[in-house]
Amino acid sequence: MVGTPDRWKWACLRCPGGCGEILLLSLNPTGRPRWTASIDWLGRPTVQPSVKQLNGCRCHFWIRCGMVEWCSDSGRGGGDGTTHPVEGGSPGYGTNAS
Repeated sequence: MVGTPDRWKWACLRCPGGCGEILLLSLNPTGRPRWTASIDWLGRPTVQPSVKQLNGCRCHFWIRCGMVEWCSDSGRGGGDGTTHPVEGGSPGYGTNAS
């Protein structure tokens, strides 16, 4: 997450679908598309709504409590509750840089 806890700007992560693309999800409340994000007391991110990769590997997933949950239309995990940890985008991501 990039920004400060009172004003997150971006959620940044490496695509969990295996294409290696860095995903930058805007948390700007006036922009479109946009997501909302929260961090639980253990430091795990939750991002809403789901993320659908429109290029590259075309995966579709949720980020809940720091884990990737595949949607049934992604062809990965089949929406059966299979999860794995979210991977950060690159060194420097995940800091509170503004």
